[in-house]
Amino acid sequence: MHLFMKSLVTLAAISGCLQTAGAIAMTATPPSLAGSEVATETNDLIALSRQKWLWMANRDIQQLEGLFHAQSRFVHMGATMDRTGELDVIRSSRIEYKCADISDISAESIGDTAVV
Repeated sequence: MHLFMKSLVTLAAISGCLQTAGAIAMTATPPSLAGSEVATETNDLIALSRQKWLWMANRDIQQLEGLFHAQSRFVHMGATMDRTGELDVIRSSRIEYKCADISDISAESIGDTAVV
């Protein structure tokens, strides 16, 4: 199954990391699962989610446009935005992702949607 054919939904708990842009710090990648196709897809989804945080920190709008579904919603402490709104605040630096302190990560596929 190709990851880019799926919609990607990311649920993340991050702490106080919306600051000045720059290198993004993350916890270590979890150990690889056994060699099954499901395990490979899970690891690929987790890697893509981690890459997404780097694209957000680097304001790589072109990569994010290809990743975020047209009907995406982004929930922040003070606002909920659609895809266009989220891309605009990243592009304009109104929100700058400096780090993502990921304390736990998992991935699950449900039909053609993946939840990370």
